Amino acid sequence: IRINGSDYLDDGITEEDAIAQAKYFEKLGVCYINVSCGTYDSGATIIEPNYFQEGWKKHLAANIRKAVSIPVIAVCLGRAASGRGLCRLCGYRARQSGRRRVGK
Repeated sequence: IRINGSDYLDDGITEEDAIAQAKYFEKLGVCYINVSCGTYDSGATIIEPNYFQEGWKKHLAANIRKAVSIPVIAVCLGRAASGRGLCRLCGYRARQSGRRRVGK
């Protein structure tokens, strides 16, 4: 399921709301949570300008990951990051075991 980690609006979904939603969806049996953020009303949070620091919203997925035991996917963390660089950006470490996989 895909949820917003924050709407970045005064009356929108907060980070605390998103964590509560993630826990609820986990109890319902959801297999993984895909974390995005922003709305069209919060502008640059969904179509980020290149002057935003790469990975600026990784804390949204990281905080949800701490609260649930199912996999959490962070949406659009970086423009140029990939492979091991993206793993470091997300707080994971890459492991080699016959084929590449990502672990905590």
